[in-house]
Amino acid sequence: MALTGLVLPLEIRSVTGGAFIANSFDYQAINRLAASGVAQHVARQFFPDPEVANECSGPVSQMYRLPGSASGTFFASPSAIMWSGVNSTEPCLAAGSDGVPGSGSPSLLLTFDVTAASGEFEIDTCCVRPANHLAYGICGTYDCLLPAFTKGVITIACHCPCWADPHCDSIPNVQDVVATVDVAFRGGTPTFDLSCWKGNPAERTDLSCDGVSTVIDVVRMVDVAFRGYDPATRICDPCLCDPYPTSCPPLP
Repeated sequence: MALTGLVLPLEIRSVTGGAFIANSFDYQAINRLAASGVAQHVARQFFPDPEVANECSGPVSQMYRLPGSASGTFFASPSAIMWSGVNSTEPCLAAGSDGVPGSGSPSLLLTFDVTAASGEFEIDTCCVRPANHLAYGICGTYDCLLPAFTKGVITIACHCPCWADPHCDSIPNVQDVVATVDVAFRGGTPTFDLSCWKGNPAERTDLSCDGVSTVIDVVRMVDVAFRGYDPATRICDPCLCDPYPTSCPPLP
């Protein structure tokens, strides 16, 4: 179906603590329509606390409707953003066409930057202005297509790709032992994995998950690198700690 307009209001809400939208967006949902020549009027509006205001009946106050950029600290939970693009004279956006010819990606592509902290947030539609709840304008008519929207939850998992591997080459070896010794005894600067536990910095050389790198961690690194020990019995899993390091399960 050929389109002549788009209204896309999304609400972003935290489900658990931790992960959420970071400071920047990619607005391709509207930018691609504009690039195609379809959208002559393009707007982005930001709505803090969309669940508090009476956004689906009656006018929205100026304090509630905030135009501007998506930088800084705007995105707290919950927040909403509405994209809209309307065309009156240019050719409509043909069904199946892309706003950027030859790009191979869809016109309605939304890209979000998220924090490194583990956790969950959800994206849903929201009625941030009267009669503007998720609509596509049908070309050549005054009618709107109102699609169904299934709310989705996005999970940012605890991820520690370089845990107990300060050299970060996926192989326990002498370089990792030396790095652990440097941090534990020689005043070396520890390397942190920021996404291991809800953004709480965790030292890669802290194999025992007690919050510091000590002789215990050096011994454990040597055991795995040179003595054939099973890493599961000598290296803790910081993703099982909530919070890190105080609730980490004991190792054998």
